[in-house]
Amino acid sequence: MVNGIRLALFKRDHIERTFKWVSDPALRQAFLMRGQPTWEGHLAYFAAALNDPTQQVFTIQENGEHIGNCGLKHIDLNSAAAELWIYLGPAERRGRGAGQAALAELLRHALHELRLRRLVCHVAADNSNALALYRRLGFAEEGTASGEWGERRVQVIRMTLSARST
Repeated sequence: MVNGIRLALFKRDHIERTFKWVSDPALRQAFLMRGQPTWEGHLAYFAAALNDPTQQVFTIQENGEHIGNCGLKHIDLNSAAAELWIYLGPAERRGRGAGQAALAELLRHALHELRLRRLVCHVAADNSNALALYRRLGFAEEGTASGEWGERRVQVIRMTLSARST
């Protein structure tokens, strides 16, 4: 645990707080979330994610308070690869090191406990804080794609981390 940050398994009682966060248009734009969420869709998403063996979902806890979520998806133990994601819900929690501490914990879990060798993430090109964070943690740009994301045109950067570089 760094700076009071730890990861805990996502549970049903975290869904309501998460729904409030993902309903915020600013958070949705920064973290490339598509469409307008509905309560029913939100429940269905987490029901599927929590029962999917190729996904792991965690809450980010700061001194016991749920401040965000992160996880791994498309986990493939045969190729030792997965995609990671993270977001902090309350805007006032961003930019203070909580995301970096949570990502460090997620990387430790992915690389050392699951023994994954390759991690991928997708970041909006205009999310300079996230790009800088991933670069500090050893991720490298692998490619870009442009397209429609919701109602805006966006460039998405694919970043990867190889266990060789950690």
